[in-house]
Amino acid sequence: MARVLIVEDSVFQRTILKRIVQQTGHETVEAASGREALRKIDELQPDLIFLDLLMPDINGFQVLQVLVSKFIKTPVVVVTADVQETTREKCRELGVKEIVNKPVSDEKLVKVIDKYLGSG
Repeated sequence: MARVLIVEDSVFQRTILKRIVQQTGHETVEAASGREALRKIDELQPDLIFLDLLMPDINGFQVLQVLVSKFIKTPVVVVTADVQETTREKCRELGVKEIVNKPVSDEKLVKVIDKYLGSG
């Protein structure tokens, strides 16, 4: 069983992501902000990170920049409503493995989880 960090300021979105991840047999850890996410990444060293971009304190891009600066290689999947190509390009430059659009589809998320973690 792998550990998946869900970084999302919306309780509703976190709940949806958590349900899907747990159905695949993996453990979930939640962070409601970028600062909380960085603490949990250092403490828990998750196997996969689902990351929202728009958050009130430190945004997803800032979290990604810290991960790059610390040479943290944990696969990151951005979950966002932003579909602009410039956003996608910036994510790729910062090492994001996948971009999943909101609202998330169970099927798409399960495929992404299986790709990086296999089934729990």
